[in-house]
Amino acid sequence: MDLEKIAKRKAGWANFAVAMAGGLGAVAANANANRTYTTVGRSRFGSYYSQTTVRDNTAAAVGTAASIGGAAYTMSRINHNLEQTLGSVQNEVIQTTTVDPRTNYGGMLVLDKFKVAKNSPGRLELVIRRNAGDEEGYRVAFDLKR
Repeated sequence: MDLEKIAKRKAGWANFAVAMAGGLGAVAANANANRTYTTVGRSRFGSYYSQTTVRDNTAAAVGTAASIGGAAYTMSRINHNLEQTLGSVQNEVIQTTTVDPRTNYGGMLVLDKFKVAKNSPGRLELVIRRNAGDEEGYRVAFDLKR
């Protein structure tokens, strides 16, 4: 799978989760804005019971703003990290057209996952060729550790 698609998919799911959490936080802030006060007392005329519910819209507004603002900031950080990742992928991943035999190149090489047999040697050698006729190619060796 393409590295850009993977990064975009992960960022999309992270943004979705943050948006859901921000929305739930706003709902919780609105639900918490209602306060109920109960009074029970006795007088010489008998006992009395009073219950009063007060809605504090300021608390609801502050809680909602904090929840939505936090979610928006987190989503902007996710998108910023996505842009950095995409820039890194475009600038540092070795492409088949950028490797010249017998020259140096700095960057990052990304391979798909592969399985190595348990009894295989402890060294993996990767040969990168510009084309099928390139016999020497560019050799990179890795020591396999378990």
